Amino acid sequence: MLENGKSSFLAKGHFLSFVSFLLLFCLFAFFIRFGAHRFDVLRSFFPVSTAIVFVLHMFLTIIILIRFHFNNTHLHLIAIASAYGLSSLFLANSLFIYPGVLISESNIKESANALAVDFVIRSFSMAVLFLLSVLFYIKNKYNYVNKSTVTASCTLVILIAVGFAVVIISNNNILQLPIIEPDELNYRRLWSSHIGNALIIIWVITTFTVVFFTKLVNGFWFSLSLSCVAFLGSILLMWRSAYVTSLAWYGSHLFEVLATLFVVLAFIYDIYKLYQKGLEDYLESYEKSIRDSLTHLYDRRYFDNRLASRIKGASEVSPISLFFIDIDHFKSINDGYGHPVGDKVIRRVADTMVASVRKTDVVARYGGEEFAIILKGLNTKSASRIAENIRNRVSEEVHVHGGPEKVTVSIGVYTITDQHLSADESVSRADAAMYQAKKGGRNRVVVYSHPISDFEHTVA
Repeated sequence: MLENGKSSFLAKGHFLSFVSFLLLFCLFAFFIRFGAHRFDVLRSFFPVSTAIVFVLHMFLTIIILIRFHFNNTHLHLIAIASAYGLSSLFLANSLFIYPGVLISESNIKESANALAVDFVIRSFSMAVLFLLSVLFYIKNKYNYVNKSTVTASCTLVILIAVGFAVVIISNNNILQLPIIEPDELNYRRLWSSHIGNALIIIWVITTFTVVFFTKLVNGFWFSLSLSCVAFLGSILLMWRSAYVTSLAWYGSHLFEVLATLFVVLAFIYDIYKLYQKGLEDYLESYEKSIRDSLTHLYDRRYFDNRLASRIKGASEVSPISLFFIDIDHFKSINDGYGHPVGDKVIRRVADTMVASVRKTDVVARYGGEEFAIILKGLNTKSASRIAENIRNRVSEEVHVHGGPEKVTVSIGVYTITDQHLSADESVSRADAAMYQAKKGGRNRVVVYSHPISDFEHTVA
């Protein structure tokens, strides 16, 4: 997740937190009120809800591992992925042993206790792994834990949980956990007096730990806290229920679906934010790659590509005007005042040019003290006016080292109306006009016109 978020997710999403908790509270109140009713016709809902949770937990396991792959410093994600991966394993087993879902031909009375054992061990294991995730999150901030330790701890929890489940469900005499009375499908006293209480206690501890130690710094921890609340609500409903097929029993599965959805939505949002950040980073990197480091204008390579692209659409109706601009007597500025002053002059001239054209125009540093501008949709007359404005603003606003000595520029203008003209030829003609301005006394705008004798120019 985005661990460097400084403000609490709750501070950003009061409405979301209020709606989520209100939904859980209303559902809990409903199932508490009507949960004692038995609905045998709803038995088909169990495999459906279990399959939904299985798919969601598998999906979460995969995307959490992918998330960890791209940022393997967030070691707590290993514990979270382990929790949902282990849960998927137990859910798959529940589907396997439920009558008629896959290959099992037993009835619900024969498999009810095995289903309950699956649920109990799965809930305990997930709570423990959630607690470990918070521990790893805290320790990792101080570099007190490494990947090997985290992996070994999670593997140990998984092996213990699977081992207990195999031993208990195999109906041996070594270890048994009678939770369901098979004849009436009601809970034994062991559930209400010991196991249910233990589950409630561990999920209360887990919920408090997630909230208190993570401070809900981002959407992930906030969603995990809601998930813990939903798991706690699920267990409370089952704890109050007397029968396996009661409405509260089915309601507990609905709570588990909601618990998973909270985390799924948080991860989807997180992935979106990561994509958004990646796109912003790419665009920033791309911008830097096509910009001149001194002036932040476009560089020559970008200018050449854009010119070649825009010439393809040039016509008499949609002309492309091209400026070539050179700072007059720049070598003497560098020699007399030094390169730092020369760099300041280049930046000031660049800023003046950008301020004098449209945002859609391409302003580039062509090399040294030379600049080039592409102006789309402007004929020679309109382009000449803009060139004159640039020349005037530079001579009035840009001075050497803040003193009285003015800076001037010579500008060559060429307007392209033939889309078959090459970019190199267009650059050559604008460049020729600029050198004609230099030869004509500098500080002027010259418009290219073939032949050379027909050059048009304006003088300051």
